[in-house]
Amino acid sequence: MKRICDIIRTERKKLKVTQRELAKVAKVTPAAVSQWERDETLPKGKSLILLAKYFGMPVERLSDSSDSSDLNLPQDNSLLVDFYPDVYASGGCGSFVNSEISEKIYIPILNLDKANKQNLKCIKVSGDSMSPTLIDNSIIVLDISQKLIKDGAIYVFTHGDLLRVKELRNQKGGNVLIVSHNNDYENENAELKEISIIGKVIQYSSSI
Repeated sequence: MKRICDIIRTERKKLKVTQRELAKVAKVTPAAVSQWERDETLPKGKSLILLAKYFGMPVERLSDSSDSSDLNLPQDNSLLVDFYPDVYASGGCGSFVNSEISEKIYIPILNLDKANKQNLKCIKVSGDSMSPTLIDNSIIVLDISQKLIKDGAIYVFTHGDLLRVKELRNQKGGNVLIVSHNNDYENENAELKEISIIGKVIQYSSSI
C-alpha cells in the first residue's frame, strides 16, 4: 500500500503546487505539509477532508487504515474546534510549549453548554500525575471562558513559566490546593496570585 506521505507528495506535484500553496488549501502551516510529506505526522480532521476533496479522492486514501479513530471525521453530534497539537499541559511538575500552530478536530458535543462552544480549545496532556483521570498524551477540551475555580474541577493554568493541568481547590487566605490524582505525587499549595487560569477541562479522551 502506498504511504500517505507519498500520496500527498505525488498529488501535490501532479497539480504543480508548492507546499505553501497546499498549506493554504488545507488551512495549515507550510511546516505541517512538510511534516506530512516527511512521514512525521498525518493530516487529520478538517485538513484531511480538504486535502481529499482537493486531490479528488476518497478520504480513506489519506487516512491510516490501521487506526480508524485517527480519522476524526465529522459525525452527528460533533463540533469542530481548534486543536494545538504541539501544546502540552503537564500533569507532572509542569511544562510549557509556546505554539500558535493549530488545526481543526471534531469532538463529541455530549452535554456541552451551547453558549460556550466558541470558547473551546483542545491541547494534549504530558505526564502521569493526573492518571488514571488524564493519561499521558491524552487530548483535553478546555472552556477558556471558565476561569473561576470551582472546588474539585480540573483546570489548565500557568504557574510561573509552566503550563499545568491539575484539580484545584480553594483554600483559606487566598491560597489554592493543587491536587494530583496519582497517589505517587504529593499535593501542593500555592497563592492564588501565583497562578493564571487558562480554562476549565470539560472533556478528555485518549483519542477524541
